[in-house]
Amino acid sequence: MRYAYLFPLFFCLFFCKSLKAQKTSEKKTVIRNVNVISMDPAKPAVLQKQDVLIEHGLIKSLKPANRSNYKGYEVIDGTNKYLIPGLADMHVHLPNKNSVFQDSEFQLMSLLSGVTTMRQMRGSQNNLALRERINKGEMLGCQLYISTPFFRNSKTFSAEECRDSLIKYKQQGYDFVKYLYGLNFQQYDTLVNIARSLHMDLTGHAPRNDLQKAVAANQLSIEHIDPFVALYKKDSNLFWRVVDTMVSKHLYTLPNVYWYVATGMQTSMEQKRAFYEHNAYNIAFMPKDSLDAFIQTYTDEDMKVYRKDPVEFAKNVLYDSESVAIYKKLLLPMQKRGVQFLISATSGDFIIPGYNFIDEMKLFTAAGITPYDVLKCATTNAANCMHAANEWGTITERKRADMVLLADNPLEDIDNLRKVEATIVRGKILTHDSLLQELKKYYTTP
Repeated sequence: MRYAYLFPLFFCLFFCKSLKAQKTSEKKTVIRNVNVISMDPAKPAVLQKQDVLIEHGLIKSLKPANRSNYKGYEVIDGTNKYLIPGLADMHVHLPNKNSVFQDSEFQLMSLLSGVTTMRQMRGSQNNLALRERINKGEMLGCQLYISTPFFRNSKTFSAEECRDSLIKYKQQGYDFVKYLYGLNFQQYDTLVNIARSLHMDLTGHAPRNDLQKAVAANQLSIEHIDPFVALYKKDSNLFWRVVDTMVSKHLYTLPNVYWYVATGMQTSMEQKRAFYEHNAYNIAFMPKDSLDAFIQTYTDEDMKVYRKDPVEFAKNVLYDSESVAIYKKLLLPMQKRGVQFLISATSGDFIIPGYNFIDEMKLFTAAGITPYDVLKCATTNAANCMHAANEWGTITERKRADMVLLADNPLEDIDNLRKVEATIVRGKILTHDSLLQELKKYYTTP
């Protein structure tokens, strides 16, 4: 968004120093006397009073806090604070020219909530260029994994075109294949086989909403709640057999439960407006006029749907409400059977980057999943899914220094994830205040 509002902006001395530090990859830092939630299964849930040393963008070591002077290191006091691995938002739709939020805003808002990695599920050349800018340090942002542009037109799909396209996409730097919808089963099988032959993972929607088909095809991650709810309603015994097969194959799923809650029209426009205006997720960077514009944009879109067909609108509200209720009951039993979940609120109507990511995690804990296991979904599960467990996902020596410094313990209350004091990306310390001041530039008169 680009709004011209008279909103006072000042940059503190620390922020100026921080921006300079962000361009210096050789900087050495130690976070002293901090409680570490490493997410390493070989270590205790909380390692108390640790000194965490960072060099060259990597975690050099963790050791019990001592009085060493750490000459040459910038020292950050972590006393009574908690350090967790950076969070991975595994189903984003990065902005395009028609989006409410644009690239820099989207990235900054995510960093403010402790998100350091994103899996973009609707890839494009622009996304590849954005990743290049971030990697070069030309803008602040998360590590990006980017899907191929998707195949969904059964009338134009051909095996030859599919193979040629995927070879080209792989050469261009896309990380995995996204399946959206629209192909028949035979075409889907062709896509699966070609992707496999090129050693590219397939993720996305279940074909024709068929969970059993996606699991049989070894689709690495299956998105959204719909195929799970559909099979459960059709045959609950078969559902659990398919779930167990999914677990045995080490497949993943990302339900986006919050997206259905926020965009499924389960509350009136007036209720949504009141919720955002009075709670506003601590969105201190967004002036009231900007918040109004954000709400109005999506209110207008929903009203178009309502006016077009009020009966169909009502059916959709009932369907989403029933589906969410069923899936919430399935969450804990699925997790206990070993299902590997990923986390995202996705993008779209009434979804605020980063902030609603935490709401998705709260829905998991509300279903009875422990905060530790929810954090696992957002860290180690994500790294394993991307075949990058040796690079990130835990606070372990020689892994990338993507971490989040929190004021309180998220294992006691997952909502403590909102108390971010600093987000650390590739070893660069981005304080909450510095990120906030940077973001405010997008809501301020030049």
